[in-house]
Formats: sequence, structure tokens, C-alpha cells
Amino acid sequence: MSARDTEARSSSGDLRSRSDIVRFAKRLFAEFQKDKVTTLAAAVAYHTVFALPAVIILVVMAAAVVNQVTDIAVIDNLQRLINDHAPASTRQLLTEQVNSAIANVDRGGLSIGILVTAIIALWSGSNAVSSLLEAFNLTYGVAETRSFVRRKLTTLGLTLLLAVSINLAFALLVFGERIGSWLADKIGAGHVFDLVWNLGRWPVAVIAVAVFLALLYYLGPNVEQSFRWVSAGSLLATILWLIATAGFGLYLRFSNPGSAYGVVGSVLVLLFFLYLTAIIFILGAELNALLGKSFDDETIEDLDRKPAKDVVHA
Repeated sequence: MSARDTEARSSSGDLRSRSDIVRFAKRLFAEFQKDKVTTLAAAVAYHTVFALPAVIILVVMAAAVVNQVTDIAVIDNLQRLINDHAPASTRQLLTEQVNSAIANVDRGGLSIGILVTAIIALWSGSNAVSSLLEAFNLTYGVAETRSFVRRKLTTLGLTLLLAVSINLAFALLVFGERIGSWLADKIGAGHVFDLVWNLGRWPVAVIAVAVFLALLYYLGPNVEQSFRWVSAGSLLATILWLIATAGFGLYLRFSNPGSAYGVVGSVLVLLFFLYLTAIIFILGAELNALLGKSFDDETIEDLDRKPAKDVVHA
């Protein structure tokens, strides 16, 4: 066992007592500082801003497919949601991006052109995921040893999974009631099913986010680890992200921090939210890494075989 794994195990204890939990929390905070998570999050947010148009294109293209094969006006509802609920400082930016994506879809239809657009958008959007995976490797203190092809396939797959997860959560939260009524009619269920469905679709949407994060934490870092559908880090990140999203929306309802920056204000507000999101996602990876290096024999053995990569301190 290497020194880095021994240190993690000895500092974490076995989490059976309150003092062990407090010691573990202090260790997590120390790792958060040592790995310069806020600096890593700034880089992730920067790359995400440039990848955001590509991700929006993927989401809108998926919505356009739904529009053409069903009678559910997904895009119209998406535009209405932006106009009605998006913060004023980001509404124009989001509207322009969605309208641009819709124009690309309308020109291509369900053809080879739209497939090429999807591939280009997927490739561009994967840059943000790639920067996030680099941050995950730092949380484990491991260097990247995967081949370019394997790493790129991983980032492309996770980017596509992100687009699918966004559409799934959006469909459940916005069209869940209509979908539930359709299912009830198809299977001949009554009002009880409709009630249970409408109550259950909210936690299902949240679980979808948690499962996506669990897959991101499992497939992203260059580390062998035991698979869990929902890890401690994904639960922590999901809860913190939901709280941060609600709090950020409430703050923007009473304040317009981007107004002082003129036309670039919406970009800066969005950048700050992405920065906050990146901090939360990397914190979840820090928790998984610390638990893995302390209790997961598969992770410990794999880290002992791979070259370490430490944060360069200024």
C-alpha cells in the first residue's frame, strides 16, 4: 500500500463514531483546499461556457425529434419556460442560443445534415466534460494513462448521457402529468395511478440527476473502483446542487447582479452559476475519492499501480 493510501485510511478511520465523522470531514476540507478546487472549478466553468452552445444544440435536437414523432410541443414549452422563469440577466442569452439551435435543426430536418450537426455539437460539448474529468483525476491524485481514443470515447459518451439526462428530467418535470395521463389510459389505470405518478415524477427526476452523477464519478476518473448506482459523492452533489439552484434563483429574483456589466452581464451571471456547479460536482468527486482511498480495496490497489499526479502549488 502506498503512502498516499495509508494516509487516507489512517485519517478517515472507519466512520463508526462521531469523532471519526468529524475527522473525516476535516480531512475532506483539507483535500478541498489542497487540490485547489475553486481554481479547478473556474477552469471547468470557462470551458463549459464555450461548450454550452453545443450542448444546447444537442438538447434542442433531441426535443425536435420528439416534436416530429409525437404531438408534444417540447421546443415551444422550452421557449415559454425561458421567457417565464429564466432570470432576466440570462433570458436573452438562453433565448438566442435556443433559437440558433432551432434554426440549425429546421434547416437539417431528420437527415444526414442533422446527424453531422449532432456529431460536431457532441465533439465540441465534450470539451467541458473533459476538463471536469481532469479535475476528477486530481481529486484521486492520479495521472491520466488512458489512450486518447478511450478518453475521447468516454467524454463523448458522458456528454451524450448529459444531454439525455437533461431531456429526461425536463420531460418528467414539464410533461410528467400529460405522460402519466397517457400511461393511465393505455394500461387502464385509474386516478390512483395518476396521483402516484404525479407525486413520484419529481423524486424520479432528482434520482436521474443523481444516477448521472454516479456514472460520471465512476467512468470519469482514471481509477478502478467498485460500482454503485448512487454514490455518496453523487448524493452530496445532487443535494447541494438543488439547494444552490433554488438559492441562486431566489437571489436573482430580488437582485440583478449582471446589470452593472451591461451586455456581458448575462454571460457573467451564467458563468458564476456554472462555477458554483463545478465546485459542487468536484466536491462530490473529492468525497468519493477520499472514501475510495480509505475503504475501497479495488481503488487502493489500482492507485498503487498508477503514477501519482499532485497539484502544483503556487
